[in-house]
Amino acid sequence: LSNIVVLELPANMPEGECISFTSRSSPGTVFLSNMPPILFAESLIHESAHNVLYSACRLREITSDDHSLHSSPLRPDPRPISGIIHQVLVLHYLVDFYKGLRECTDIPKVKRNERQIEKRYKKLDSELKQGVETLKSCDGITDLGEDLLQLISNDIR
Repeated sequence: LSNIVVLELPANMPEGECISFTSRSSPGTVFLSNMPPILFAESLIHESAHNVLYSACRLREITSDDHSLHSSPLRPDPRPISGIIHQVLVLHYLVDFYKGLRECTDIPKVKRNERQIEKRYKKLDSELKQGVETLKSCDGITDLGEDLLQLISNDIR
């Protein structure tokens, strides 16, 4: 991560909404709006995970077939394999973040949000497991993609 670009939200955007994204054409940059600290951390981790994978893919491909679309338990629309790999990598980092955050109950903001943090952790963990299972049934993943999937699978409990 080399740049964080803070975005101004449109005046008509509902209160509590936020924006975050990355772009392949802006390596190392995360664009995000102001948001509460825990959501800010989640968004930063989420978008940084995309940047990590974008950088890796500049060196070696993670898929040999990115044209066919696959059902994913993570989104209602069919996705290319690379999109599912992106989802799984993001979830892997977020599960790790929330797992650690659950143990930080000495921090007042974490203590106040303990139930929501636990709920978010369980949701993300379930989605991660579903995403990994989906990828295990996909053809068209290169050796690099398989290695990444194996590393993530080894971390799942």
